[in-house]
Amino acid sequence: MFNPTNYAITPHSVGPWVGGVLIAMLGIAVLVRERGSRVSLTLCLLTISCAIWLLSAGTLYSTLHEPLALWWAKAEHFGVVFIPSLLLIFTLAFVQRVHEFRAVAWGSLVVSGLLYVSVLATDRFITGVYHYAWGYYPRYGPLSLPFLVFFFSLLLGSIRFLWIEHTRAVHGIPRHRVKALLIALGIGYWGAVDFLGAYGIPFYPFGYVAVLGFVVLMFVAVWRYRLLEITPALAAEQIIDTMADALLVLDHEGTVRAANQAAFQLFGYPKAEIVGKPIAATLGNLFGKETLKALADTGVMREYETDYCTQQGKILTLDIMGSVTRDLVGYPLAFVFITRDVTERKEAEEALRKAKTELAHVTRVMTMGEMVASIAHEITQPLTAVLTNGQACLRWLARESPNLDEAREAVRHIIQDGSRAGEVIQRIRALVKKTESESAWLDINGVIHEVIDLTHSEILRNHVVLRTDLADGLPAVLGDRIQLQQVLLNLVINAIEAMSTVEYRRRELLVTSHRDESDGVVVSVCDSGVGLNSQEIDRLFDAYYTTKPHGLGMGLSISRSIIQAHSGRLWATANDGRGATLHFALPTVQPRVP
Repeated sequence: MFNPTNYAITPHSVGPWVGGVLIAMLGIAVLVRERGSRVSLTLCLLTISCAIWLLSAGTLYSTLHEPLALWWAKAEHFGVVFIPSLLLIFTLAFVQRVHEFRAVAWGSLVVSGLLYVSVLATDRFITGVYHYAWGYYPRYGPLSLPFLVFFFSLLLGSIRFLWIEHTRAVHGIPRHRVKALLIALGIGYWGAVDFLGAYGIPFYPFGYVAVLGFVVLMFVAVWRYRLLEITPALAAEQIIDTMADALLVLDHEGTVRAANQAAFQLFGYPKAEIVGKPIAATLGNLFGKETLKALADTGVMREYETDYCTQQGKILTLDIMGSVTRDLVGYPLAFVFITRDVTERKEAEEALRKAKTELAHVTRVMTMGEMVASIAHEITQPLTAVLTNGQACLRWLARESPNLDEAREAVRHIIQDGSRAGEVIQRIRALVKKTESESAWLDINGVIHEVIDLTHSEILRNHVVLRTDLADGLPAVLGDRIQLQQVLLNLVINAIEAMSTVEYRRRELLVTSHRDESDGVVVSVCDSGVGLNSQEIDRLFDAYYTTKPHGLGMGLSISRSIIQAHSGRLWATANDGRGATLHFALPTVQPRVP
C-alpha cells in the first residue's frame, strides 16, 4: 500500500484530491469561525467524511494493481456510507431540531456503521472492481441497493427540513442563509452520479466537481451569513449559563432558540422540553404573541412583575425584562427575556408589612388598656358617690330622723349617680359590640411562631433561653388570629417579666402545644420565675388584680375573656416554687372538605 511503484498519478486522480483537500479546509474554517458551535461541528464532520471519500477515490484511480484497488475501494466507502447520516444530522442542527429527532439521528449513524461492516465483512456490498479509462472503480453487489435507498431517503429528508425552514424564515438574513444552503446542497447532490460507474455504466465520476461547487457556495454562505445567529455559543455560553437570572431567546414565531441553566431550574422543565419548542407549549401565555408584538414595536420592554404557577403547583413572583435583536434590514430576529424569581423578596416584604401591622395592633391594644383604665376611673367616681350617699342614708335612717326631705334628696343623688354609672357601662358595651371577630381556620403552631418572632428582641434583652415543643399534625382551630396572638403575647410578656427579677437561676421560657382528648388543642407557656402561691392563682384572672408592682392587672382577665369567647378555657398552675405555667385550651373543629 505504501510502495510508490504501485501508483501512477493521473489527471483523473488530481481532481478528487483537490476537492478533498478543499472541503476539509472548509470544515476546519467553519469550525473556527463559528467558535465550535454545534452546527459547525456537524458540518466539519460532514466535510471530513466527504474528504475521506474524495482522497481515497483519487488514490483508487491512481492504483495500478487490482487487489490494492479493492482495498482502497473499501477504504473509500468509510466516508461514503456516513455521508447521508452526517448530512441529516447537520441539517437537523442547522434548523435546531436535533432534540426532536435525536432517535432518527442516532439510528442513521447506526445504520451507516452496519453498512460499513457489510463492506468489510462480506463481498455482497463491494464484489470487486471495474477497470475504466480513468482507473479502477468499485463494483456494487446486492447489499448496495438498501444502501442507495438509505442514501437518497436521507438526502430527500434533509432537503425537506431545509425547505420547511425556508418557508418559515422571515425576509432578511435568516431566509438568505437557508436559501444559500439549499442551493449549495442541490449542486452537491450531483455528486451522486458517481454511483453509475459502480453498476458497470462507464460514466465518468465527476462528482468531485459538484462537491467543489458545494464547497465554494457553502464557504460564501458561511462567511457572509454565518451558520447560526441565535445560539448560546455565539452569546458567550459559559457566561450565560453562570447567570443567576433565567435567560430565554425566542425567534419571531415564539419558538425558544436558546436558554440557560437557570431557566431550566426556574421553570422546572428539562432542556429538551424548552429549546426548540414553542414557548406556549411549556410556559403558556407568559411570553405570548401580544408580548412579542409589543416588544417588536417598541424595541424594549419595561421591567414588570407577574405570577407564574410551576408544574409542581408553586406560585412564583417573576420580574421580567425584554429586548429585541434585529437583522441588517431592521426585521426582528430574536427576542431576549431575562427573568428573575423575586418570590422570596416579596414574601420578606409581606412579612415586614405584617410585622408592622401586628406592632401597630399591639400599640392599639396598649392604648385600649389606657382607655379602659380611664373608663374604670370614670365609673369609680359615680359609684363612690353612690356608696357615700347610701351610707349617709343608712346613718340617717339609723338615727330615725323625721326629716323626710333630707332622705328624699339623698335617694335622688343615689339614683342620679347610679344612672351615670349605667350610661358609662352602656357606652362600653356599645364599643365592644363594634369590634367584630374575624374567625378563620388557624394552625395554632403558626400563631405561636408569629408571637415568638414579635417578642424575639424582648427575649434577647432579658437573657431568656427560649425552648419550644410543638406537636406536629395538630388539627385546625376556628378563631381570630389577632385575638389569639394578643393572648399569647400577653402570656409570653408576663412570663418574661416574672423572670426579670430572678438572678439566681437560669431564665428559661418553654412554649408547648399538644392535643388533649377532652380539651382539644392545649398551649402552655412555662417560665422559671418566682412562682405563684395558691392565693395568687385563685385571683390571677380577676380584673385589676396583679402580682406586678405596676400596671392595671387587666391583661389576663382580657385574655381569659378572649379564650372563653373561643369556647375554650385559660388556667394557671404552679411549678413547685420554680416558676408558673399558664395554659389555654381551644376546642378542635375539623374543617369539612368541600
